[in-house]
Amino acid sequence: QAEQPEAGLKVLEEALTLVATTEERLWEAEVYRLKGVLLRQFPRPDVGQAEACFQQALHVACRQQAKALELRAALSLTSLKPSRKSVRRSNRRPSHSADFSFSAARRLFL
Repeated sequence: QAEQPEAGLKVLEEALTLVATTEERLWEAEVYRLKGVLLRQFPRPDVGQAEACFQQALHVACRQQAKALELRAALSLTSLKPSRKSVRRSNRRPSHSADFSFSAARRLFL
């Protein structure tokens, strides 16, 4: 449910435990991606941990050759890329992983 990221994370951790015990990995990439999405919904989101989840989702989807899940994970990674305005404001460069995920998304369509 919306606005209950803690409960959602608990369910996703249970799903990852099931993946590990049953080795049923069909939706593993999506579980990691959803975990990253939920981590960003906290009042003080852990962007680093969310990025790690998106990276894991991308890795799993690539390994499974699941193009749709790979694209979803890549797009989630690109959502972490700060806008140009916020980059100028903070004098930081966009993360390398966001650039990589854009490249990964482009490869899917070539």
